Amino acid sequence: MTSVPTILRNHLTDLSQYDQAKCGKASLRKIKSNQRREEVKAIFVSEFVDESPRSHAFTKRVRSLAREVSRHGYSIEVLSPQPMKLVATNGDLTESASSLSMLMPPPHGNYLTRIISKVLFFFSLIRILRRERPKCVVVSFHSPLIGLLSTIAGKIASDGVVFDSHDSWIILSQTHPGEARNIVRRRLERLSFRIANVITTVSPTLRQLFVQRYHIDQKKVSIVYSGGDQPVKPVLAAKDIDVIHLGSPRIYYDTFALIEALGIVVRSARNLKVVFLGSMDDAYVREIKEKAKSLGLEDHIRFEPPVPPSEVGNWLARSRVGVHTMARNPEYSSALGLKFFEYLSYGLPVAYLGPSDSEVYKAVATRGLGVTATNIQEFAEKLTELVLDEGKRLTLAERARQMATEFSWEKSGKKMAEILSAL
Repeated sequence: MTSVPTILRNHLTDLSQYDQAKCGKASLRKIKSNQRREEVKAIFVSEFVDESPRSHAFTKRVRSLAREVSRHGYSIEVLSPQPMKLVATNGDLTESASSLSMLMPPPHGNYLTRIISKVLFFFSLIRILRRERPKCVVVSFHSPLIGLLSTIAGKIASDGVVFDSHDSWIILSQTHPGEARNIVRRRLERLSFRIANVITTVSPTLRQLFVQRYHIDQKKVSIVYSGGDQPVKPVLAAKDIDVIHLGSPRIYYDTFALIEALGIVVRSARNLKVVFLGSMDDAYVREIKEKAKSLGLEDHIRFEPPVPPSEVGNWLARSRVGVHTMARNPEYSSALGLKFFEYLSYGLPVAYLGPSDSEVYKAVATRGLGVTATNIQEFAEKLTELVLDEGKRLTLAERARQMATEFSWEKSGKKMAEILSAL
């Protein structure tokens, strides 16, 4: 357990190191664009910026938006409480690799220690923002309290704050225990939204959820879609994977329903090869593996561990169809995950199983990007046809590539830059 004196001592040490680093321009954890005098400074304050599997989608959105906004006259820095090193990125951004560990509240400790850590975080962030003097701040946090503190700090030290909500505790409460704790989380999140000048989010349904549940003015909430990184050049690879699922099996994906459907598909597509890329080792995943084994799918399904983001494209290039499922919970209908955009970027038709009111269902069905089904039997039949019918698959693949240009990080970054300019 970290003692209070240790927290204070570490905080003062880190502040001293930060001041020295600013003089030498070498030690602040940041992503910084090539600066020109006419550029406007914007700072992204993000909970995650590393490449760990658990935060891949979150990190991808923050870093991609930061990169693209920097192409529209902004000097960008990304601050994070994570004490982890960054890796190189593409584009015009350069990086320095050290961190501000003072911004990381300890994950464990007594109540007083945690409170002091958060107070130190708040004042440290204000000090940094006042030194950097950004025109605007973009806040991205799952942690509702740290997100609120970051929003207040940004409001104090800049002309305006955008809260970029990748998700919401309206939804996350479904999978996190503790009713009283979730009520507090939602109230903190709502307060952050009320303080921020603008809220950006990833789908129309999530926007409407904020308006209805948090009583936020609809004009205050803007949609900035996520995107996908299209291959710089065509990736030539043998198509040895019939169906790929990006990300680990999850309760909110209702992966049990998918496994049952695959049990039906293999009756017709006897050589079916399926990969779950990024599978974690937790209780739910172990239950899914047991379910697959009970259906005799051991030779058809591979549960691959997480891989570095730079390798995901190689797996997609080897695949024929990307699968996306969703549990039957109204709160999940707003999700439009990063995997959807990554499938499109590599020209994969999308096979969707889940409720018809979800954002993914609407996107696939209305734009003709694959097949959709609301029940296991229907999904199995449509997936079987898609796997076996190469002509249909190639037609849908071309449509997916065309649609990928509409859902691009370039367009999302432009939209975010326009929002920042209006602050």
